[in-house]
Amino acid sequence: MTDAKTLLDAVNDALVKAYPETVVYIDRIPLNFKRPSFFIKYLTENQTSANMGMVHIEFYMTITIFGEKNKWYNTDTTELLELQSGVLSLFRSGKLKTSDGRSINIQASSGGSIEDEYYIDLQGEFYDSRETNTEYQLIEHVTNNIGLKE
Repeated sequence: MTDAKTLLDAVNDALVKAYPETVVYIDRIPLNFKRPSFFIKYLTENQTSANMGMVHIEFYMTITIFGEKNKWYNTDTTELLELQSGVLSLFRSGKLKTSDGRSINIQASSGGSIEDEYYIDLQGEFYDSRETNTEYQLIEHVTNNIGLKE
């Protein structure tokens, strides 16, 4: 079963491999956090029934990019745009590799910006086994009546 933590870890791994010198925060950002840095937030997850044994899962995440501030507490817009473009290219293949060996369908798009924060929206989907302890009654025997018409 692929869960939210596995998906967060996969996005974190992709960012850390591409930007080893940049700090990645998950869940919360400390008061005096380092810059440049990334913040990954798991937003929502929708589960719908696909069949008796499977569910279709859609999930949404946001990656916030924080740029370096200069002595006047301003950030370089060009640097932020380059970081945003680089992070978007990490998901260009449309696949997110997870630690449990899955390759999850994912789409990335620019989520805009507010002052010194640039955003990337991630949307993914996959099918997973339904967790159930329900035992279903199996067919015990089948009777076939085949009649020939004359």
